[in-house]
Amino acid sequence: MFWNKKKKAVLLDEPRAHHYTLAHIAFRYFCDSDPEQFFRVMASDSQAVVDMLWEKVCQQCEGEASVDLDIAELAVTPLKIGDYPTLLIEMPAARAIVEAMMILVVLTEPLASLEQVEKPSYRYFVLELGEPTDEKEMTVFCEWADDNHLNRGEGCEPTPNAFIQLVASVVE
Repeated sequence: MFWNKKKKAVLLDEPRAHHYTLAHIAFRYFCDSDPEQFFRVMASDSQAVVDMLWEKVCQQCEGEASVDLDIAELAVTPLKIGDYPTLLIEMPAARAIVEAMMILVVLTEPLASLEQVEKPSYRYFVLELGEPTDEKEMTVFCEWADDNHLNRGEGCEPTPNAFIQLVASVVE
């Protein structure tokens, strides 16, 4: 019956500057400046890092449309994919195409060899909200390599486990 139908979420026409900047630029630039430090502080005191980056994003995006997202919804979980230290960042709800739903940052150096590497390399994966179909919410699997945004194709179900499995299939 019509009252049992799930109401389709209304997407915004454009991504929110604050949401996009935090996910696609701020976290990535901080990680790029010192990947090992990024992992250490995000694993031990992520709230302080998120607060600091959020303040910088708000300054950068001053004059943009009002911020209608709750930064308290952001969650950071340290984990491992194989031998690689990994950070899962769950973003506040995506409401426009290309907004990030989740981010996985993977150090591509095993923990045991971090001391021997001057600047560890990393990979930065993003699960973005895609153009929805009538049947389901669509996601897009992306990766940032240097300053290049790579579209790797259709994403996975927007759950942490599905995203972790997808990234693991690429990095292992």
